[in-house]
Amino acid sequence: MGQFEFSGLDELQRQLDKMKQAAQELERQKDIPFSDLFTTEFMQMNTPFSTFADFLSAGGFRAETDEEFDAIPDDAFDRHVATTTEFDSWEDMLGTATQEYISRKLEF
Repeated sequence: MGQFEFSGLDELQRQLDKMKQAAQELERQKDIPFSDLFTTEFMQMNTPFSTFADFLSAGGFRAETDEEFDAIPDDAFDRHVATTTEFDSWEDMLGTATQEYISRKLEF
């Protein structure tokens, strides 16, 4: 029987190693800054705003610290998200931003 020769396996292995390293880095990361999640590209594709800060400001929200952000009433924030974005709720928006962040990190 003849032998098969596969090309590109070394490149595939390099890509898999790179993805593994990126996944390990993600695993160690505890907090992801909003600026990394809600990039200008993400905001422009899903909202009429260029930045997350503009999005907050348009809703009358102030959140310069984690504590201030956590103090924003969930109902009011969900209404703002639903009326000014492509998402039904903050949870949907955050989930999509997180998935896109992970995909960027893993280079999918």
